[in-house]
Amino acid sequence: MDKLTYPLTLQASTRPRTYRATFVQAGPVKARDQTEANWTIHPDALAKAYHTFNGRAVFIDHAQPGDLPSLRNLVGITTGARYNPITQAIEGYIRLYDRDDTKWVAQLLDQIVADQAAGLETPDIGLSIVFFSQSQTRNGNRVTYQINYVESVDLVFGPAANGRIKSALSTYQGERHMETQDTRTDPTGTPVPAPDPTDGAPLPSGLLERLDALQQRIDALASVTASLVERNAISGLGSPPTPQPQPQPRRPVTARDMWTGLDRLQAAYEHLMGLPVHGEFEKLTGIKELYMLLTGDRTMTGRFHPELAMLAYDPNGNNADTTAMAELTRNVMNKALVQQFDLLEEYRWWERVSYVQDFNSLQQVSWVRIGGIGDLPTVAEKAEYTQLAWDDARTTADWVKKGGYLPLSLEMIDRDDVEAWRSVPRQLATAAVVTLSSVISALFTDNSGVGPEITTEGQTAYAFSDTWGNLIHQPLTYENWQTAIETMYKLSQLNVSGRRIAARPKFLLVPVELEAQAIAVVTSDRRPGTNYNDRVPTKRMLPEENVITVPHWTDAESWAALADPNICPFIGVGFRYGRTPELFTASDPSTHLLFTNDVLPIKVRWYFAVSVIDPRGAIKSNI
Repeated sequence: MDKLTYPLTLQASTRPRTYRATFVQAGPVKARDQTEANWTIHPDALAKAYHTFNGRAVFIDHAQPGDLPSLRNLVGITTGARYNPITQAIEGYIRLYDRDDTKWVAQLLDQIVADQAAGLETPDIGLSIVFFSQSQTRNGNRVTYQINYVESVDLVFGPAANGRIKSALSTYQGERHMETQDTRTDPTGTPVPAPDPTDGAPLPSGLLERLDALQQRIDALASVTASLVERNAISGLGSPPTPQPQPQPRRPVTARDMWTGLDRLQAAYEHLMGLPVHGEFEKLTGIKELYMLLTGDRTMTGRFHPELAMLAYDPNGNNADTTAMAELTRNVMNKALVQQFDLLEEYRWWERVSYVQDFNSLQQVSWVRIGGIGDLPTVAEKAEYTQLAWDDARTTADWVKKGGYLPLSLEMIDRDDVEAWRSVPRQLATAAVVTLSSVISALFTDNSGVGPEITTEGQTAYAFSDTWGNLIHQPLTYENWQTAIETMYKLSQLNVSGRRIAARPKFLLVPVELEAQAIAVVTSDRRPGTNYNDRVPTKRMLPEENVITVPHWTDAESWAALADPNICPFIGVGFRYGRTPELFTASDPSTHLLFTNDVLPIKVRWYFAVSVIDPRGAIKSNI
């Protein structure tokens, strides 16, 4: 089912509440900015189907996707539909019903026609046709060559194609009245004053029909005359009159302009998946309803049926196609994945203690540290400057690609298993975050707690070893915390023998078994175990949030002190294609297949590189 919006060409008829209108016109469909969209209505489709526009319901606005039209919004019916070969349009009448609650519609249209006749500006009111059709795609352009059934011709605001009401073809006259002199009595016999002459009856129906027929002939002659003028201009026999453009007021951009049909459906999809959503949209009852709206696959065959898809066509090209289900699922599940990613704070412990960098290629990562240059030498008056000696050190990290997929089956959709559908991004996010956390944790736990081998500064050793001077073997106490502070502070700078790095631990990493003890050790301002309860210097204390529990550490006694990663980074984490995992879906637009083996795979992928940058940035205590 398609929804196609056209400008409303109104002309007041001599019949009460009847208006002439152009229902639909052949040719390219225009977008809101008046550019041509990728959709064309073939003239033959209208010439053969004009009769299907007779007796069609006229509603105020469209029903929302998935809803049926409501009688509450029914205001009229179409009549007298005919195909005009000159304009290649289907024209006819809109006859409004006499309803107390919709009299404002007739009043509104009457006022619009009157304003047109007076040359005044009129609002964007148009006709939107809801119909079933058959189309073909040619060079990326959708061509509708057959209209099978017209469901309704609806009055809407903000038509997509040239959304203006055109000037009436003749001056609006309103309803004519006959003068009467009549005296009536009520049931009590009291005379009732005669009605005002302006409240009389309309002209006889026979005369009205003749007037309408005459008006139709005038319309046809006007079209023929315009065609002859154009031909004369082309052949050089004359020139058409120069049109005088009327100033068009700029219409403010509204939320409706910003949201397409797919946008609203994506918002409904996000709401179904438990994501926070703002804006106006119709809620979905389940995954099955979403699937049928997007694909038209009511028999659950796994194929796209454009003639049955109920998503409204958007003239800007945002209409449903074979990839819509997969693309919407990817977009929504990526948002759900990011939301779940943000919730997994315990497994993102590494973010505060690591140096994190994004890369634009998968070349091997090389972390570079610039060495110190020692003291600046004295420069005598008029003497040359001494060239300073400096050096750098490097460590490398190889890229790792982690990934997998979860299947969303056709059976899951048919069962409308929303909870299982919702769990997919949560499970994928959890798996990805836990995986990266485990890889970073291994820098401290590999090889019985001394970490991986690293090569830097011309030496190869484990991440924690006597080579770097960053390994101790003491339980976590106040005294041993002071030892860790002093050990890190005294480590030598790169390329400057005897000069200390003067860096202090900013974070304390512990297993959950040491969490409470660690907080007591580093946050107390009084030294434990002393007779006078001596005060602890503030610079040797840490805030409680800087005690970080590592979920993967199973050794209940080992701990580590880490420096500020912006000063002396121990952990380096590199990302390619983003700092959160990516989700992908697969579909086959060429065959209209939405599934492979009745399964829509949701694939997760994450590229990252992890290694030690500077062993001086951590002190490890293995017990």
